[in-house]
Amino acid sequence: MRQLVVLLVAFMVSNPALAGIESIEVTATGNSSSSAIDAALISAVEQISGVTVSSQRQSLDASSRQSGEGTSFLRQSSGIKDFGTAGRATYRILSQHCNEGECVVRLLANVETDDDVERQKKLKGMNKNRRTIAIEPFQGKLAKEFTRSIEARFVQDRKFRVIADRTQPGVDYVLKGRVVEASTDKRVVDNSRKVALTGEYIEDVQVSYDSRVVVEYQVIDLVNNQIKWSAKVPTSSGRNNLATLLDITSRKVFEQLKGNIYPIVLLASEDGTLVLNSGGSTVKVGERYDVFAAGEKMIDPITKESLGYTETKVAQVSVTKVLAKMAYVELISGKRDGLSDLPIVRKVPEPVAQPMQQKITQDPPVKRTSGIVL
Repeated sequence: MRQLVVLLVAFMVSNPALAGIESIEVTATGNSSSSAIDAALISAVEQISGVTVSSQRQSLDASSRQSGEGTSFLRQSSGIKDFGTAGRATYRILSQHCNEGECVVRLLANVETDDDVERQKKLKGMNKNRRTIAIEPFQGKLAKEFTRSIEARFVQDRKFRVIADRTQPGVDYVLKGRVVEASTDKRVVDNSRKVALTGEYIEDVQVSYDSRVVVEYQVIDLVNNQIKWSAKVPTSSGRNNLATLLDITSRKVFEQLKGNIYPIVLLASEDGTLVLNSGGSTVKVGERYDVFAAGEKMIDPITKESLGYTETKVAQVSVTKVLAKMAYVELISGKRDGLSDLPIVRKVPEPVAQPMQQKITQDPPVKRTSGIVL
């Protein structure tokens, strides 16, 4: 019985931390038996380690024969170039056919994997159900601040893989946009006056603000090569709080996108605990959410595409505690019996802040001038 063993060395590393061995069956073709084996081993390492390998091989063959035990064969290879990670591989030939300058080999390769390779594989498995979104820098006034705010929301939500380069492989969506307006208008009304009869001067100056942020954005679906969503989001206030409006607008954009990609759903545990599948900075204590049960699926008669499901409001909940990935809620209205089959929730809009006027001075001093006092 002949058994072949190969030691595949990419480059020397001291004390590699080996995590285990993965076996894979591969088939390759070459001009000779050795070149076919090389090709098969390169394919095995590439599939296990996820890298591309090119090989220049120098072999040192040694054989020994013992009566009744067949021949054992050791081949040691070195000089491999362009191999992105160190590793070892042994193989056993399952079949081999050579004729007229072409050899086809099928072998079972055992590739040793290090801790880093195993860690990357685990991370890949954890992220396989996550959408990858590339966020391009927004344009316009205060665009850097808005870009940082929207990036932070996607990262903290932990349901997306967020990158900055849309050319990387595996990107599902690209978010791009422009801050159309980010400004605050200040109005001053001076009602200061002098009392003619007494000569008293009353200082009465009032200041009001009109702050406004408008953002346009697009979400491009790279998989289907189409614009998935496009919207203009305005936010206004009667205060001098432009930075706050930018943060509020980034939250509006994030919630619109997440609602289309990953709708927030309500989960009910066996002990009656209610939680939302979202947390971090995207949910706040005290916020209220309407709970909807999905009904009949509606189909567009022209395009034959799904329009979604009809919805029936069944409850309302309030957030009581927020964790990194989920939020605890309590039932305000409705019955727990209707909270089944992962109902969708939508945040109840907050009351719009009314414009406020403020005086420059409080308890303004009264200036007296000489005059006739009756």
